Parts: sequence; structure tokens; C-alpha cells
Amino acid sequence: PEMFHLIASKDANINTLSDLKEKRIALMPEGSGSYNLFWPLSQHYGLTETDFQFRPMDAEDAHRSLRAGTVDALFRIIGLGNKSVGELLADNQFELVPIDQIGALQLTQPYLEPTIIPKGSYDGGAPIPSKDLPVVAVSALLIAHVDVNPEVVNAITRILYEHRSELIRVNPRAANVQSPEISQNLGFPLHEGARAYYTQDNPSFLVTYAEPIGLLMSVGILLCSSLWQGRQWLIRNQKDRADRYNLEILDLIEKIEQAQSFSELQNLRQQLLEILRKVVVDLDIDRISPESFQSFTFPWEVANSALRHQEIILSNRTTSAIE
Repeated sequence: PEMFHLIASKDANINTLSDLKEKRIALMPEGSGSYNLFWPLSQHYGLTETDFQFRPMDAEDAHRSLRAGTVDALFRIIGLGNKSVGELLADNQFELVPIDQIGALQLTQPYLEPTIIPKGSYDGGAPIPSKDLPVVAVSALLIAHVDVNPEVVNAITRILYEHRSELIRVNPRAANVQSPEISQNLGFPLHEGARAYYTQDNPSFLVTYAEPIGLLMSVGILLCSSLWQGRQWLIRNQKDRADRYNLEILDLIEKIEQAQSFSELQNLRQQLLEILRKVVVDLDIDRISPESFQSFTFPWEVANSALRHQEIILSNRTTSAIE
């Protein structure tokens, strides 16, 4: 999901979206999703265009303006963990502002989703944010023109789902790719090629073997309680496994900070990569859930950053010793 980020200067005293009144805010360029979605959000909080000064600009200019103090806040919709946002929040002058009332927002904007920015998402040490922060999110959609060859769209859809493990190795956020539910409001109809992929396994024998299927459904009702308990056990097991991996990462971070040689760091790097390999394998065979995998990526990235930082420290010590 793409999350709503409202970042404000701490000196501006912006604690909720309503506090934007009489403030200066940087928006993304006109015509962008961030720009268009800001207005129904601000209107819900009782704000109009005349209540504040807004300046459309690209992301770099928005960050630059907030640092320079020419705007009090900026609004953009972006995936969690964005590097430029992390660098901005690392400066203690700025903070994320919560966005709540999702239930009321969904009455007029049903495509919005409730979510949180987990504590420490942008810095596990400080942490930033200092607690789980409620925000609003929208699903990122891959949209194709209706005239695109259905075979091409079908092939793209097949790659996204049947080569999921390979994609996750390149970008861990590929674990969040999900198939659309029938009841999900996408805002667009499914392309013919994508629909063919999602429905390819729909068996035609449903009509032919209606009576046996009815019998199986009757038996299934009797087994619902057992299946529900099994599902709860699976969820607990997935969470416990993910928690064990996170504890291993935290232990590695402590060892990284105490490392005194490059050989120690190289050994710790291998351990870190081996943990990632195990997690990817467990994700592929459903030993951990996509949600648990997403929470795992943050401490893993913190550990990776700690490795690079410790390498710099050891390099500086070596240089000083030579001089």
C-alpha cells in the first residue's frame, strides 16, 4: 500500500490535519495522485483551499522548502521506508502527523484503507516514529490500457504470482503483491488478460458434479470448527517464527556494534544474509505471513545499516593508526 505522509515542522504545532489552517503546505505536482487525494482528505477535516497556503511542487523541492522553512508541512503519498523521507525525519526538526477517522473517510472514499506506520519504521534507534502511528493508505494498482494485448497482460500477471520468490529477492516489498478480491473496489474493471489468469483454475465440473460438491460442502460445515482452530494455530506459528527471526536480527545488531575487525563484520554479514535467505524460503512455503515479512524487513535494514556504519568506524581507526 501507498501511505499518506503528512510531515510537519515541530515548530508549526501541527498535531492533526485540522491544524493546517493558516499554515503553508507543500503538495505534490497538480495532476498527481498525492495532489488529487489531498483535497477530499482536507475537506473531511473541514478545510477549504482558502484556509491555508498550498504550493504544488515536486518531491525534492517540497523537502527543500520544508528544510528552508518556507513551508510548514508537506503532504505526499508514498510507500513505507522511502529513503528521502527517512533522511528528512532524521532531522529532529520534523515529525509525522497522524491521520485518523478512516471509518468516516471511507463513507465517501471507499478505496481508502486504515493502516499504521509501525514504531521505528524510519529509524529503529531513536525510534522514528516513537509509537505506532495511524494513517491512511491506498492500494498501488498496475493499470493497463484496454487495448493492450490480453496475452501480454496475462503473461505479466503470471510472472507477478508464479515468480514471486525471485521478485522478493530483488525487492522485499514484492511480498505485498496480492490478487484482487471479487468484492474489492479497485476503481477499474479487471483487464481481460488479468481476468483470464485469475479465473483459469475455475473448474467447469462445478455444474457437472453439483451433487458430490454439495456433499463435500456438508462435510466441510462439520469441519469448520477444526479448520478455524487450525488456522489460528498457523497464524500463531507464523508469528512465533517471525519473532524468532527478529530476535536473531537484534542479537546480530548488538554483535555488529561490538565488532573490532573486518573479519568479524564479514562473518556477521554472512549470518545476516543467511537469515534473509531462511525468511524468504519460509515466506514462499507460508511458514511466515507477508505481514510478518514486512515487519522483518525493517530490523533487517537497520542491521544492514549498522554493518556499513561499523565498517566506516573501523576504516577510520585503521587510517588513524597508519598516520
